[in-house]
Amino acid sequence: MRSTARGGADSRRLGLDAPVLAPRPTHRQEKAALAVGHSILVIAWHLLHNNATYTDLGADWFIRRTDNNTRRRDRLITELQGMGYRVSLEKAAS
Repeated sequence: MRSTARGGADSRRLGLDAPVLAPRPTHRQEKAALAVGHSILVIAWHLLHNNATYTDLGADWFIRRTDNNTRRRDRLITELQGMGYRVSLEKAAS
């Protein structure tokens, strides 16, 4: 499993390299390999459990996921509403 995880981490096009982008001392490399192995195991479980085919999300998936301003805005509004605030937004004039 570890050798598979290292191979997956080396393949930049799979997007599984997020935990191992920068070289670190041996202990951290082992932790990173374990994290990638876990990601591969979770993917395999979901594919088998749901009888689905693998669809690659792309190497920039984490960036696209976290850089979405609409998603961030909605999350912050939900947090404020959870704290008891009424929230209404207007676009600022440019």
